[in-house]
Order: sequence, then C-alpha cells, then structure tokens
Amino acid sequence: MKKNKNKDARNIGVALILGLIIGLILYFMGKSELTLYVKPIGVVFIRLLKMVIIPLVFSSIYMSMV
Repeated sequence: MKKNKNKDARNIGVALILGLIIGLILYFMGKSELTLYVKPIGVVFIRLLKMVIIPLVFSSIYMSMV
C-alpha cells in the first residue's frame, strides 16, 4: 500500500511540474489562440470547485455542532 501512495504522490508532482512548464512556455510564446480554447475549460473547472466547496463547508459546520 505504501508503494502505491508514493507512486501517486510522484505522479501528481510530475503532472504539476509539467503543467507549470507547459503553461509558462505557452505564456511566453504568446499563444493567445490556444488560450481561447482552454480558458472556458478552466472557468468551468473553477465554477465546479466553488459549487462543491460551499456545501462541504456548511455540512462540516453543521456536523461540528451536532
């Protein structure tokens, strides 16, 4: 089980670094036409996170009072 956790953490770290590198490369190359296609996906992702966080906070507060 421990090997699997280390592998997951490594994969997350590699994906984070690759995403950062690719994002910086695209930013400095000025690929604005690509950002027109990718931005709506990012906006939807952030909205979905906001939609999940509010119920989690309220349910945590409620469960702490019960």
